[in-house]
This record gives sequence, structure tokens and C-alpha cells, in this order.
Amino acid sequence: REGGEDPPPPPPPGDAPAVTNLTLINADTDLPIAGYDPMPAGATLNLATLPTRKLNIRANVNSLTKSVIFGYDATDTFRKEATAPFALAGDASGNYTSWTPTTGAHTVRVTPYSTTSYSGTVGAIYSLAFTVIDQAGASKAPDAASDRLALDAVPLVFGIESAYPNPFTDRFEASFTVDRDQAVRIEVFDILGRQVELLHEGFLEAGVRHVFGMDGAGLAPGVFIVRAVGESTATQRVIIHAR
Repeated sequence: REGGEDPPPPPPPGDAPAVTNLTLINADTDLPIAGYDPMPAGATLNLATLPTRKLNIRANVNSLTKSVIFGYDATDTFRKEATAPFALAGDASGNYTSWTPTTGAHTVRVTPYSTTSYSGTVGAIYSLAFTVIDQAGASKAPDAASDRLALDAVPLVFGIESAYPNPFTDRFEASFTVDRDQAVRIEVFDILGRQVELLHEGFLEAGVRHVFGMDGAGLAPGVFIVRAVGESTATQRVIIHAR
């Protein structure tokens, strides 16, 4: 072309640093968590059912990758890693640092580089979106005819069906139903309006009885309120905590 030489063509994928996938790590054991090695696109991480809440995310790369820069949500440079394993929350010689993501939607981006100084050849940015929920004791699909009859009888109303035992000492469970599929936030407050527990934040399916529990360890005796807030409706129920 006029005015100079044509730029060199981009290197083929095999000649450039690259991120192949991400793995969810159990920071207690420093091992991958089953079902998340690799993490699928659009994965949902339920903190209540994972083997631990102490997590990390490892970027798996090809042999040409010598360093990476992690982006997380709105932060473009969340962490720089120049030594394998490349971990979102860092590590000390493979001893992964504990990290617990907040509930909600998140995106991890990883940019690979061919040198340990975050320079040289830059590979394609690897991006993965995932959602974090904390849904303890959620109802499971029925696996028997009697369970199916019970499921069919679940009312299509938004509300707290029950909270038991009441009063409670160590733990209580509350069941919820919704009138239509929707996102719901369920919280527990003390009598002064201070949040003491987030039971659930995320999607709930209509026609299913959803059950969530809370431990009372560390709580002083008193009155507590469970509040469920959906698209346009909120409901409350008083729970008594006694010792």
C-alpha cells in the first residue's frame, strides 16, 4: 500500500498467548470444584450448595502465556499475575487465596501476554459471565407421585407460607411461594430494622415451595422479621428468637 509497508498479518492462534478456560477453585483444598472445571459460560454458583464459600478462579492458559491481567465487573485491572497458576484472587505457590464473590451477576475478563511484564504479544481477551446466588434449602423437583401432587397444590400467591419453629433457638426455616416467576430478595431484620441475614437474592419459580433457613447462633433473644420483596409486593412475618 502507499506510504509504507503493509502491517504484518496477525499471528495464528497457535502462535499467540491464549486463555483456554477458567476453573473454579476450592481455596480450602486448592483443588478444582467438580462441575466447574472448566466453568461453563453463564454458570450459576450457589454459595449455599458449593463445598465451600472460600473460592478462587484460575485462568488456564497455553504455553506461550507468561502473564495475565484479570478484569472483574467494572474494574479493568482487578489483578495482575505473572506467575502460574494465574488466579483471580492470587495465590502463594499454588496455595490459593480465599475469595467469596457477592451475590448477583459478574463477568471475569482475562488478557494474556507473552512476557512476564504484561507486554509483548497480547492474546485475545477471554470473557466469562456468571451469576452468584445464596439459596440455602431450596426445594428440589419432586421425584415421586405424592411429591407431584404436593407440588401441584402449591398456591400461586406471593408470600411467606410458614416460619418454623416459632419461637426458635438454633435454627428456623421459612417457606415461600410466588405468584409468577420473578426475582425476589428475602432478608431477615431485627426489630431496629438492621439486616441480620440475606436468605435469598435471585430468581424464584412459581408453583414451587421454596424453603430457606437461618442459624440463630450469635443472635441475641428478640423479635426478627422476614421480608420478601418481589416485583411489586412485599410481605413480612415476625419470628421470635429465644434461648
